[in-house]
Amino acid sequence: MSADVAIAAENVSHHFGSPPLRKQVLFDVSVSIGRGEIVIVTGPSGSGKTTFLTLVGALRSTQDGSLRVLGEELRGASEATLVRVRRRIGYIFQAHNLLDALTASQNVQMALQTAGAPARARPSARSGRSRPSGSRRGRGTTRTRCRADRSSASPSRARS
Repeated sequence: MSADVAIAAENVSHHFGSPPLRKQVLFDVSVSIGRGEIVIVTGPSGSGKTTFLTLVGALRSTQDGSLRVLGEELRGASEATLVRVRRRIGYIFQAHNLLDALTASQNVQMALQTAGAPARARPSARSGRSRPSGSRRGRGTTRTRCRADRSSASPSRARS
């Protein structure tokens, strides 16, 4: 796979269930997507869009064919390889599963804490600021920003 290719699928097929209730949802999908390329995946409900995205995201095991993401073969990959791929990509889910009881900044802080980010790299729940490791306050400080700096709003209010 070329260094310019982010995703390369060759004859990827996927099914759910086992006979006699087996339902195949992907049939020999082959596609090559370059780094930085913007792709829109469309199709009717049940056509396999989400299944393909979960395969690319290393959230589901590749059953048939070859699927390489960022240079890593995902079919038959070890758990360590799958985790390494997951840490290098990001998703924005349609149903984002943010907790409305927390502010947008607190939702980000919780996700970073769960991922094991060092405390100094996580945004402060009070200020929304994050300090890179080794930096001093006021210098090299970054801010976690939600649209129009709504980091203190609940997720349902931050969308407006």
